Order: sequence, then C-alpha cells, then structure tokens
Amino acid sequence: MAGGACDNLGAMPVPERVTFGPFELDIAGKKLEKGGVRVKLSGQPLDILVLLLKNPDEVVTREELRQQLWGEDTFVDFEQGLNTAINKLRQTLVDSADRPRYIETIPRQGYRFIAPVAEAAAAHAPGRHPQPPGGSGRKRPLWFAAIAGLAALVVLAAGYWMGARTAPSPARALIQFKVEPPPGYWLEPAGTRQGFDISPDGKSLVFTTRGKDGQFHAWRRDLSRTTLHPIATADAAHTVFWGLDSRKLFFALGGSLRLADAAGGPLQVLSQDTGRAIYATVIAPERVLVMGNRQSSYLVPTVGGDAQPLPAAYPWPEPLPASEYILYLGFGDRSHNSIVRAARVGDEPESGAEIVQTNSRTLYAPSGPSSDHGHLLYVLAGSLMAHPFDAKSLRVTGQAVPLAAGIEHFATSGAADFSVSNNGVLVYQPHIGPAQMTWVDRAGRPVGTVGPANQGIYYLRLSPDATKIVAELYSVEDGYSRVWIFDSATGIGRPITEELAGGSVWSPDSSRLVYSGLIVTQLPKLFVRSVTEEGYGEPLFAGVHPEQVQVPTDWSSDGRFIVYQSRLRGDLWTADLAGEHPTRPLLDSPSLENSGTFSPDGKWLAFISDAAGQPEVYLQAFEAGKTPRLRGERRRISRRGALNLRWRGDGKELLYAGADGKMYVVPITLGETPQIGTPAALFDIEIEATTPIITPFTFDVSPDGQRFLLPRLTNPERNHLVVVQNWQALLR
Repeated sequence: MAGGACDNLGAMPVPERVTFGPFELDIAGKKLEKGGVRVKLSGQPLDILVLLLKNPDEVVTREELRQQLWGEDTFVDFEQGLNTAINKLRQTLVDSADRPRYIETIPRQGYRFIAPVAEAAAAHAPGRHPQPPGGSGRKRPLWFAAIAGLAALVVLAAGYWMGARTAPSPARALIQFKVEPPPGYWLEPAGTRQGFDISPDGKSLVFTTRGKDGQFHAWRRDLSRTTLHPIATADAAHTVFWGLDSRKLFFALGGSLRLADAAGGPLQVLSQDTGRAIYATVIAPERVLVMGNRQSSYLVPTVGGDAQPLPAAYPWPEPLPASEYILYLGFGDRSHNSIVRAARVGDEPESGAEIVQTNSRTLYAPSGPSSDHGHLLYVLAGSLMAHPFDAKSLRVTGQAVPLAAGIEHFATSGAADFSVSNNGVLVYQPHIGPAQMTWVDRAGRPVGTVGPANQGIYYLRLSPDATKIVAELYSVEDGYSRVWIFDSATGIGRPITEELAGGSVWSPDSSRLVYSGLIVTQLPKLFVRSVTEEGYGEPLFAGVHPEQVQVPTDWSSDGRFIVYQSRLRGDLWTADLAGEHPTRPLLDSPSLENSGTFSPDGKWLAFISDAAGQPEVYLQAFEAGKTPRLRGERRRISRRGALNLRWRGDGKELLYAGADGKMYVVPITLGETPQIGTPAALFDIEIEATTPIITPFTFDVSPDGQRFLLPRLTNPERNHLVVVQNWQALLR
C-alpha cells in the first residue's frame, strides 16, 4: 500500500536508470548524475539511495536498512553510522530533514523517498541553457550610469585580453609535479582568500604560506626552475593575483590593495580603503574588481586611487574574453548551493544568467583557436571539474569532466584552491587531512587520542563537565566542517547536525551549544541547540544586527552572557540572555579583538588584541549589571604573540598558545588587583595541525589544568601544490 511500511523490500521491478528532480541514477552501475554531471556519492549513502528508490513512497525502516546494508563498523555504532550516511545523502541531494524534497524521516521508524521517480530516457535530452542577459527590456538601476563607462572600457580592452590570453597548443604531453613550501612554512587552505595564482602566461607561480611566527609569507617560483624566491615586501599579504600581462603582481594586505613588479621592487599602494579583500581580479587594463566579502565589491584603478564601492556585490568575479560580461557566484539559501551567473558590472546580480551549479568560484580557461570557446573550472562535491563553455553565448556546451578529486575548498565562502593560466597550466591544492585530536600532559607527552587520525580539525572544545568534546572536522566532499560530539573517555563520536556551523561553545551545564550558524541568513548568526536532539538549532536573536558576522567565543558560568566576535570588524560583543538589550559591544576599537573568554567566576574577561602591533593576551575586569561592560585597567598577559587562550577550571592559571609555537602557562591570583605571574613555556605545539578557519590554533585544557586536548600531526604527507602543464590532456 502506498505510503505504508515496506513489507517486501526491494521486490518491485525497477528500471536500470531512474530520474528524480534534476538527478539521474544508474542503479546497476551505482552512478549518480545531476544535470549530466557525475556527482560523487558512494558507499552506504549511495546504497541507501538505491534502496529507497527501489521502494518509492514506502517506509524503509532503520532495521531493514541495518539488515540489508550494514556491516561491522569499528568506529561508530549502527545508529551513528546510519545518521552520518543519511546526512551525507541529504547534503548531496541538497535536501533537509525539516523541509524534505526527497527523503522524509518517519519518526521512530525509518525513511521514505517522497519525490516522483521516473524511468530515464535512453539518451540524455539536450539540457536547457540560460540565455545571455539583455534584450528583455529590464530597466537597469539608476546607479548604473555612474559606472556605465566600464562596459565600454572592457570591450575596448578585448584586444588586449585576446593578446594576453593565448590559446593552448594542442596535443602536448601531460606534465605534473609538486611544489612544496620551504621547511618551517606550510600552506594554509583558502577559506576566505586566494592563497596562490599562476600567471596568465603559465610561466610563474606566486603563493603564500604561514610561518612559525603565525604570519603570511609570499613566494614566487618560475616553473622552469626549482628555486623559490621570497617576496619580502609582500609578507602579511593574504590574497595574491597576477595582472593581465603577467608582469605585475597584486596583493591584498590588511585593508589595502598593493601592486609590485613581478621582477622585484617595492610595493605601490593602490588603495587604502578596500577592507580585508577576499579576492580581486583585473577585469580590464585600467580596472581591478575587488571582492570585499559576499556583500561588497569595489572598483580600483590600476594606477591607484580611491576604491569605488559598488551598490551590488559580484562574488568571485571572473572576466570573459572580448566581452563586457563577467562570471560571478550567486549564493543560494544554503551557502554550499551556489550558481555561477553571468552579467555586466552594473547589472543587478540577481538578474544574471544562470550558467551552472557549483560549490566554488569558477575560472575560465580558453582551449582552442578562439578564446570564445573554452572550459569553466570549478569544484563540485570535492572534485575539480572542467565544463565546456561558449563564452560568446554564455552556455555550457557539453558534459563536465573531473580533473582531480579532493580539492581544498570552502563552500560557505566560495573559495577554492585552484588556479589556471591561459595556455594550459593548472595548479591546485589537494586536501591532506593532517592531524588527530590528542591528549597531552603538561610536558607535551601524548597520553591518549580522540577520533580518527588524518583529519582537518577546524575547532575543538571540551564541555564544562569534561565528559564531551565538540569538534568541527573538515569534509572535502562537502567543502565545510561537520560538527561532531565525542565521548572524552572512549573517543567515540557522532555527527550532530546537518547545518553549516562553526565556533561551537558549551552552555555551563554542558547540555547545549551556541554556535555560528548559516542556514537562511546571508551572514553567520548565533544559534542555540541541544546536543541530544536532532534537527536544526534556533536563532538566538533573529533579526538583530543583520550586518554582523557573529562567532561565539564563550558562555559565562552563570549562563547569562555569551561573548562573541564580529569578524567584519573584530570587535567583542555580549549577548545578554536576561537583560533588556540583547546585544552590546564590549570592545569597539580600531584594533582586532577576539577569543574573549570569561574567568570561571565571571568577573574577568581574557581576550586577544593586536593593539600593541601583534596579537597578545589581555585581562580586564567584567562588570555585569544592567549594562555589561569592561572596566578598569587592561593588563597585558603575553609577551611574544598569542593565538588562542583558555582558563584553568579554578581560575588560577591562564594558558595560551603562543605565536612562537609554544604552549604557555601564566599563574594568576584574581582579586581587586590581580596578581599576574610571568608566562612560562610548557611544550612545543604544531600550529600547522589546525585548519585555521575559526582560530589560528585550537586547543582546550582539562579542569585541573593537567591535560591539554589539541591537534597533533599524524599524516606524513605535507600540504603541497600540484602543477599540471597541458592539463587539457586530462580531457582525452
């Protein structure tokens, strides 16, 4: 009976290929496609999908799934493993438990496939292609006139672009090799920036690394040689990119955009008011289009001058040859669902032609005698794809081909670690899970591990009762971290949410988490959820400060206050769960303040500020009352830079990870005038073991201060870049 329990599991005859929504599944071959593009899905999540599709509109019970599909799992039990597989399947199908389109959860029973299922045609029908924007009579916004000259400028630059973008030579041999950072430095995943770029002529690579000083360092390598050249004048640059002629290098450094000759020399400041630019690209010889964040874009003259804010944002812009159009990323209702769009600078971004679905930014690479034809390169489900594209008609023209699997990308921002030249050179960074959560004693000796080895560990936090650990582990297929809860004694864990979440902080009774969530909002906001219930958390203050990025850092021991930081400005704020005003600024200054952490008695706040020129730990009295505020003298605790901090459970020690790669302890006697001791180094830490999206280094400490939980390197393979010359050979 339709809609009932499945009494004869899998007995109904089904065709070899079925379709549902935009998906097509080859049941016999166990291959899933979306819009003609292979979707990476395997193992138990794929087996569950096949079983559900064989029994559409029927309840497949959890027990039936266990009997049909499950084997012994040495890491998590069946219930945890099934929840993980269902979460992965829903993420791949862009589905949700609370508003299902495909898979419905039947409480205390199992699951049911609810979407219409049909037999697939023998051959793929031609896909629908978006039409180029324009010609529809749509009125342009009034502000278009202020930058209307840009379109003409881009068209006039077409000849220049064509000359710079030489099409690759056909039928050349594939050459592939690694580029590793120098000893003592490591590559950091993109997250919210562009960390490397290949020159348009394919001859030179520029990239950034982290050093043991915690700072970015820039390097250049000519691909014809093996020597790395440091670019000392560009140290601290977080985003790098080339000019159209392969002779100029651009750097985003702090809040400024700077220019240098590739052959060497000082940096020239182009603009001081671009903010902390995530990405930028030269769209014409005289113009740079800067992405400040997902909601801001600027135009900057390449000869220098004020940055011109645009009323609309074009995330991850990519110019097209001989065209006034650019490609950019349109974010969906969930951050990992994005659409590549095409429009002119000045058009409303929402009106741009939809090109293809992706999980990352997109680059265009010419691949034939005419640069009107080439490939779009983007990341989908962790794989780098090359999709044939007609730049003149703004249409994809064939099937996407996977070039490489396991590419570092960050779906919530659209960042992805790959770059391509105009003549067949591709560079990408493969994901290498580096570390494992490890308990160490005060001498740094390992005394236990938690969870699997070789993980990308964004963040970890020990519950106040010391029985549980919340950890955020990177999934290369998803492009973001999954939140897990681990038993601190056994090390066994389970994922607890399908949400995009970060910076989870425990409630004082260890029963709830406050976190930075991104569900239907455009910027991360504070959400709260129980650690024992399924589903999504609830927004803490819906509609309050929509312009903020809210990342929690601590929850006071009396349960009243949550301290959080706005990453847009770096200020520390309080969320007051019992006061008249839900949020108030604690530290509102030109400096960057983060890692705010209450003392166990709730009367002091320790935090990190760069007011002295580099991040250091400070301590200041916290006054609750009707209007919470910091008062009195601000006391500096650290001396050589700091990355993160924690209190001992009784408040008698502050412990912090130093920027010099050491763990420090500082004895403290709290009182009207606190007595602060001298920082003493305990042991060396491995800063590169943290995937630094939430914090530069994540750790926690047991209540008695005798054990530290932190990531330690377990993977012998170092992060590296892969250079592929004549990458089009991968298409054959």
